[in-house]
Amino acid sequence: MNAQKQEFDSKIKEIEEKNEKIKGNLQDQIDGLTMENEALREKMAEKNKQIMEQKAVITDAMKIAQVRSNYNEKYPRKTNVKIYGLKEEPKENSSVEVIRMLKEAANVDLCDEEIVAAHRIPGRAGQIRPILLKVKNTAVKSRIMRKRSTIKNLSRGLRLADDVTRLNSTLIDRLNNHDLIESAWYFNGSVYAKSVNSDRRIQFDIYDDITRKVNSR
Repeated sequence: MNAQKQEFDSKIKEIEEKNEKIKGNLQDQIDGLTMENEALREKMAEKNKQIMEQKAVITDAMKIAQVRSNYNEKYPRKTNVKIYGLKEEPKENSSVEVIRMLKEAANVDLCDEEIVAAHRIPGRAGQIRPILLKVKNTAVKSRIMRKRSTIKNLSRGLRLADDVTRLNSTLIDRLNNHDLIESAWYFNGSVYAKSVNSDRRIQFDIYDDITRKVNSR
């Protein structure tokens, strides 16, 4: 009986040793996988950091490119005027119609030599197409735009406006919808605004942080 018990105990011990060895091997494998997993996490974190840095660089580059593009686009428009509400005539000469309108509506004398180009451009469906007028220089444009209010107040619904880039137009809308801004406008190629707490005008660019810029004044 003692011999059988000893044999049984020996087998149990052998099984326990094998189990311990197996457990040890498994733990070694788990530890190895854990280390590999941690190394992969560190590599992924580093890759994500690099990707975020690259995205930031790309975003900054795109912003710089858009600012430059907007800058380059707005200057050829400095001598442009958009005329809204001028009735369109069959086979009209836009330059002649503009000269006539400005004289009749606001007593502005404009001659052919002061006009570089004048033509209709696409407008909103069902409305009169605007005229894009390009004049010789900013002095001529100022002479016309000084009569903007006079022309706007006419019953015929005429209106003069600057030829603003899409990005500057979006900026003006963003400013006018901001709680700290009382009014925003376009002048001589740039966008300006007046805050609700100050009479000073502030010049804005397309990616300016409005709140920060107003509060820094």
